[in-house]
Amino acid sequence: MRQILPEPASLHQRAVANCSAHAGLLRFGLLFYALLTLTGCDSTAWENGLSRYLGGAARILEQSLPKPLAPKPISVPPTQSKIRLGQQAEHRLDLLEYLKTTPCALHQLISERNSSLGQFAADSTRLIYDVDFLQQVDACIKALSQENPELADRLTKAAADKREGLPALLRTTILRGTEYRLFWKSPQTLGDYPAKVQSDLEVDIKGLVADIGPISNGTYKGSASDLDTKLSGFKKGEGGLMLTAWEDVFVSLTVVNKMIIAFQKKRPLCYLERTNPRAEQFRALVRTIFIGRIQPQISALNRRTYALMPLLRQLEDDLGASADPDFRSFIEARDQRIAAGRQALRDHVALIGDLFKSCGGLL
Repeated sequence: MRQILPEPASLHQRAVANCSAHAGLLRFGLLFYALLTLTGCDSTAWENGLSRYLGGAARILEQSLPKPLAPKPISVPPTQSKIRLGQQAEHRLDLLEYLKTTPCALHQLISERNSSLGQFAADSTRLIYDVDFLQQVDACIKALSQENPELADRLTKAAADKREGLPALLRTTILRGTEYRLFWKSPQTLGDYPAKVQSDLEVDIKGLVADIGPISNGTYKGSASDLDTKLSGFKKGEGGLMLTAWEDVFVSLTVVNKMIIAFQKKRPLCYLERTNPRAEQFRALVRTIFIGRIQPQISALNRRTYALMPLLRQLEDDLGASADPDFRSFIEARDQRIAAGRQALRDHVALIGDLFKSCGGLL
């Protein structure tokens, strides 16, 4: 993924495998309308529409393409696998203490945690272990307080530390987990996005939002498997598709906007509101490609963005994402990318209207 820069960086960040050489040209803005002359190149409808619009605008307006800047990637903060609270080692029980917990239901939980499978458990499993520990520890403390007060005291301190660290552990498990990082990963191609989307993703996000409070305060009744099921929807990577599509909108329309501005500095499109072949060609390009093909795709992208982003922001806010400086930087860059794409679209619509004023209007 690329960070929004003052100048457009590229038309595409992705390349279909059998078009990699030509995509390399597109990536650095050297030949925006190469797809018009390629044969056997399996570009998506999204990419093909933008490429045709760029190439047509450059040809009809007789404008050279702006010199691009090298893209700078946006990266989701790296995973911190198996992050645990620093105090975990301080509360590890020795064998004798462990055996003394036998009368407690907590004993079985500790056994599972210390097994070979427990040692290599996923972060979500480790998180739910802490929740289950907190739900069972009070009864064990009460049972041990008379005969083993020192062990009861150690369990009390361990519970306090786990309870205090649970919100931070939950934040790390989700925001820096494999699933959420895959969600924002930049794809190689948009495929049929945004025509096809994940129909159940909103349900999963709402479920995670609902789970934050119970997990944070240790009252969650679900299992690690329940949590993993809700997280699994992120693995399909729709966030990366959404950001890449908005980047294409920004880069492509910014290029066309610059060409329109440069053309208008030299001459109007029409004189005395009388049309001409150039105006008719550009009108046909706008109607057929921009209005007929690109705008419906952007509308679908916009609808999906409005459906997902409020839920994602609520999830991140409830998790306390702002407490993670690296993740806060990612959020700012991500939101800037979407805003830049939308602004480029607004600017483009305004410029088209202004360009055709000299012709008496677009329609």
